[in-house]
Amino acid sequence: MTDDNTILAHMNSRFIAKMACGAAIVAASLASTTALGLSFERLGGTMVAHGEIKPGDYQRFVDAYREWDAPPRIYAFDSAGGSVYEAIAIANFVRLSRIPVWVTGKCYSSCALIYLSAATRQASGEIGLHRAYYNPEYYSQLTSLDAQQGFEYLQTVTEVFLRDMRVSTDVIELIQGTPSNEVAVFQGRPETSEMFGEESPYMEEWYISKCGGIEREAAAAWCAKTVIETIQVNSALVDGWRERFNQDRVGMATDHLPGFCNAVLSDSFELVRLATENHDGLPMLERRAQPLEERFQCVSDAEDEEVWAFFNTITQSEEAYDLFNVPAPEFVMRKYGF
Repeated sequence: MTDDNTILAHMNSRFIAKMACGAAIVAASLASTTALGLSFERLGGTMVAHGEIKPGDYQRFVDAYREWDAPPRIYAFDSAGGSVYEAIAIANFVRLSRIPVWVTGKCYSSCALIYLSAATRQASGEIGLHRAYYNPEYYSQLTSLDAQQGFEYLQTVTEVFLRDMRVSTDVIELIQGTPSNEVAVFQGRPETSEMFGEESPYMEEWYISKCGGIEREAAAAWCAKTVIETIQVNSALVDGWRERFNQDRVGMATDHLPGFCNAVLSDSFELVRLATENHDGLPMLERRAQPLEERFQCVSDAEDEEVWAFFNTITQSEEAYDLFNVPAPEFVMRKYGF
């Protein structure tokens, strides 16, 4: 989770004074690479971001978003990390856009800040966490006092951002407590869902207030129906898939099911058994799952309204666009006062 080596040049005067660093340190901090980092592509309704997060990527991300004729349905990130400031600025934009973040590859270091910021998120790939750090070549040239002050500043920026995103204290402590040469990795949907959740708490409460909660009976039926459909589809496409499922049904089911199914998995497997023994099994599950299907539609409609409202504002209002069209360090200082 490296900074882009321009952070010191954008710090406010109080912090620069506190650091007591000379012009040589500021000049060194500006000696960052300007090569393009993230690359963006469209895969259907998914906006895919690949590569290292480098200076300028925040503004490039906003511009790539504005090129769409309709809002993306999903952001997909595959990145080993990079600039903290760019990631924090991108993360704020991602949260405001209300578009889900999916990770099927790797999202490490500062990329994980973007994942954690998303209103809704899903990771079948890997999320890797560790504390933020400066470029080693630059950091090694500092005195220990300057290094301490720079380190504390960067940790403070990261923690303030994470608390603003309502990331749990346990996750924040794990990030800040993991050295930069190590990575705490969470792999696959069961692990990432349990550790980070798939909805930010405020979104969960918003869904409940607009569309009601998830009823256990309907959830068990929906998850059972999804298990049966998953078995049918994958068994037809992949030789031996059904046998592998029977050997590890919990693991393979949780890889294909949303997080809320974990709480009703035993009920769902019992319904799967009953449904496969009954000629009316699948229609029965569909009837029981209907309340949840209706809730899904309610949530989807509510999300679409918010997603489109933000998209129309950013793409049609130059004044609104100008609020975001600033260098990442400037955006972060405006937002958090650093």
